[in-house]
Amino acid sequence: MPQKPNGFFFYMRTMKTENPAWLYKGYPELSELCSEGWNALDQDEKEVYNSMKNDYEGFVKPKKKKKKAKIQDNTVVDERALDCLGRSIMLQKLSDETDIKDRRAEQREIQELVKQARNAFKEEFYIVHTTNYCITKREPIEYCPAEISIGKFNIKKGFLQEVFHSFIKPDVPLGYKLTIQQNCEEVLKIPFDLDVAKPVNYVVTGLKHAEELILDQRPDPFKAILFCHDDEIEVCKRNIERLIKDEEDVPIFEVYSIVELVMAVLATLNVDVGLTQSACSMMIHHKSRELEYGDGCSWHNANSDAGLCSSSVMRKWCKSIRDIFQPLINRD
Repeated sequence: MPQKPNGFFFYMRTMKTENPAWLYKGYPELSELCSEGWNALDQDEKEVYNSMKNDYEGFVKPKKKKKKAKIQDNTVVDERALDCLGRSIMLQKLSDETDIKDRRAEQREIQELVKQARNAFKEEFYIVHTTNYCITKREPIEYCPAEISIGKFNIKKGFLQEVFHSFIKPDVPLGYKLTIQQNCEEVLKIPFDLDVAKPVNYVVTGLKHAEELILDQRPDPFKAILFCHDDEIEVCKRNIERLIKDEEDVPIFEVYSIVELVMAVLATLNVDVGLTQSACSMMIHHKSRELEYGDGCSWHNANSDAGLCSSSVMRKWCKSIRDIFQPLINRD
């Protein structure tokens, strides 16, 4: 390993972490694998990696571990204490407590939403899914949304209608052009320069229209609520925030757990189907269901059924939810 590594060294390290198959490869082999990508970067993109050497301190001899007192919920946390990643333990503890309170408030709101429904099987709910060209690894983390879909469903009939769908023109962070091209080719199955991709202002207009539809159906005091699988909620929130960050009159959405929605409906019906929340989450997850022809958006249906498509993910959720309730629907 060089004593004064150059930008190419940091580029190899980045590619190594972003490609799981390269994780255990040595630097001689990585050098051959990364040369083509490095040479394809322009000067500004290379400068991102060249500047990393300013913060590089090489290998540091680990210090001996010191015994630490156990921190319990009822003890006072030293505000100067840091975890192994250099984060304030006190702030982490406060953040965890806030997350728990927010989750409980979300559960109460979903339960109230279901109780207000005249018929839980026929009540219409809105769902959302997004995909990404990339999510950067270094702070500040940037989310680069590629596709967004908002749909409407109910438990009895499943997926009802796609309210809004769009591919988004990529806003490429410095140093991530090659990563985005690889994701387009291998995961999203769309061209990097997809001609149907829309600018952000078009997408924001679509989001505003979706918000109006939701609020027309369920006005205040309810919010414009979208449901999403637990594993996707944080990414969906960040993608929506990224799309509307430069807008003044922005649509306001709450993205809640679709798993919590299913459990709330079961609780309201007062039936026990022997389904835990974790099992429900696994059943609804899009990877637990095979892709069926025609489930994707019009572009993926016509060009690449195998790609990660937001429309197909939403339809898989709805089919799995309908399977959970099918015995109860038949009995209704």
